[in-house]
Amino acid sequence: MATLEQVAAACVALFFACALSSAGGVGGGGLNVPIFVIFCGFNFDVSSSLSLFVVLGNSVAQTLLNYNQPHPLDGRLPMIFWTFVCLLLPAQLG
Repeated sequence: MATLEQVAAACVALFFACALSSAGGVGGGGLNVPIFVIFCGFNFDVSSSLSLFVVLGNSVAQTLLNYNQPHPLDGRLPMIFWTFVCLLLPAQLG
């Protein structure tokens, strides 16, 4: 099992990986899985499951941060195009 120092290093690495991946607009699973494997010593099954949970938390955090932000080019429009989200979300869940 991972020591406290390994878990702390993994948390710091995950924070920076999530910050970089959300700035790029991707989930970051390609960074999260190796961090869990290298720092914590988890196998790939556990690492991929934890990575999905971290990506979910990252997407919720980014949605909360950008919820009321205006569009960078047209201040009358919201940053998140909610019509598109409502159109695609049922298909993703299905």
